Amino acid sequence: MVSARPARQVSAADAMKQALRKKANTRLVERKDEVAALVCRALGELGDGVDAAEGALKELEGAADSLGLPLAAEEWGARLGSIKKKGGGSHFDEALLGRAGEAHRRLSSLASMVAWRGALRTRQTQASASAVPHGSPRPRTHFGSCNR
Repeated sequence: MVSARPARQVSAADAMKQALRKKANTRLVERKDEVAALVCRALGELGDGVDAAEGALKELEGAADSLGLPLAAEEWGARLGSIKKKGGGSHFDEALLGRAGEAHRRLSSLASMVAWRGALRTRQTQASASAVPHGSPRPRTHFGSCNR
């Protein structure tokens, strides 16, 4: 006796996600040359100094977003590798998948560095604003005197 397994119900939200993913996959395959160029630029020279690298990051993030490869989403090599051809195989070769993963890690690290830099600058500004200028009387505390 063969037991029939009920078909898995797909919610409307899941169906919408699948349709959007399929559309994004099609866009990535159609713009394969742009994807490869983005990966090469991300692994290339990002400029001289931190400010230049930050500017390059913003430009590359915009380009990646327009292709459907947001930096905050899944790792690029895995994302591209998940797009399969009909009949087997991948639309993207192994070398590009490896470089895409490396590019994603590099830009993610740079994005973290930029975020930390911004946080440290904010703290520096706050500390400078609250610092007592040299030679000024020290503010009194509510703890009283330490003299005994």
